[in-house]
Amino acid sequence: MKKDVLHLATIVLMIVPLTCCSNKNIRHVDTANIFKKEPAAEILSIGFHENAVFKYSDIFDNISFIKLETNEHCLIGNISKLIALDNYFIIMDINNDNVLVFDTSGHFVNRIGRKGLSEPEYIHTDDIAYDKHTDAVLILDRDGKKILRYKIDGTFIDSIKLNWWTSAIHVVDYDRYLLYIPNTIQSDKKQLDYYFYLINSKGQTIDQLLPNAKTVQFSYAGGHSLSSYGNKTVFSPFRSSNIYEISGDSIKPKYYLDFGNYNMPYTYFNSTDRKEVSKALKKYAVNLQSWEMNNWLINKISYKRVLYYNFYLKSKKKNITTAYLFNDMKYYINGEHFACNKGDNTLVGYFEANSFYQFNRIITKSNYGNIKNYYIKSIMDESLNDDLKSNLKTVVDASKITLSQSELDYIRDIKEDDNPILCLFTLKKE
Repeated sequence: MKKDVLHLATIVLMIVPLTCCSNKNIRHVDTANIFKKEPAAEILSIGFHENAVFKYSDIFDNISFIKLETNEHCLIGNISKLIALDNYFIIMDINNDNVLVFDTSGHFVNRIGRKGLSEPEYIHTDDIAYDKHTDAVLILDRDGKKILRYKIDGTFIDSIKLNWWTSAIHVVDYDRYLLYIPNTIQSDKKQLDYYFYLINSKGQTIDQLLPNAKTVQFSYAGGHSLSSYGNKTVFSPFRSSNIYEISGDSIKPKYYLDFGNYNMPYTYFNSTDRKEVSKALKKYAVNLQSWEMNNWLINKISYKRVLYYNFYLKSKKKNITTAYLFNDMKYYINGEHFACNKGDNTLVGYFEANSFYQFNRIITKSNYGNIKNYYIKSIMDESLNDDLKSNLKTVVDASKITLSQSELDYIRDIKEDDNPILCLFTLKKE
């Protein structure tokens, strides 16, 4: 049930105004506040109850599963990034250097691009983005120093030559691409002055953002620091408690996650001692990733090196923070991985096929009888503390676990080595 969070490099950010068109009325963000409490931000006080268990029905109105087709042409090693469109899912699999397209029924449609050294080919898939303004899929090839643009059907459009080794890309507006460059020391051994460069589709630099701190390494997790909320960009610097909104020619603080006694002291954000920072992460809480929608802000948090999710209902200013979500809605499968937001009120995530395979073993042991008892027994066999086991047992006992024949068939049909199963989580409106 608990999910370990891997240690990543410490970062210190410096933010300057985002300017696309003019330098008038620019909103400055104080560099010193990046890892401190932004005075202009809405404060979210987040507490941790280490053995608390919440149900899917506490947060979601509905969940639906999409079984991705599995064949030799579309095997997924790891969902490194997921983009959810109206009619397609675009999946980057960094393990296999593939970008795959599936339709909303889970059928494999096509691959986008291929490995190689020619212009329409990439050396590696380091990041992907979708440009809604031109209906193009962008693949970032860091080692090739280029962005490849394709149509959804895989037709090559063109490539954009880059001057830098770049680690992440995000479309912020029409003909505006934000490049994230944590490795500021480039091939010429010179150090770049900025971590972000705003370019157009011709590769021309429009602006330079986030001055290089020059004293510590910038985090590699830049791609996961940027997400979309309508026509705005949500910027949650890795491990910072501040969440910013980028819109037009401005950047402003929007939320601050206050973990109370578990706020990581500012001194650790200046430290280049990875062992020291790793020890601190075992005691404190830091934000890893954020998604915002009309009614909700969702944060992926590391607390004492354990993965938690915080669901903030904006209208009621209410937080639900937990490392344990029990699926009491459909198939009773657990082990969800949230990956992106879709539209106004939906999270998109996935389950590894092994989760279904293991649950099928529980069903088989029950001889399709009292599944609940065997489910509880499986919980008791896990290496969890007694309080957590007791809380889980109480929640499961109070839940109705019944499976129709079609649901049983669906679970039995999933093989251990199948592609992941996508899940659309529709959040409650209130």
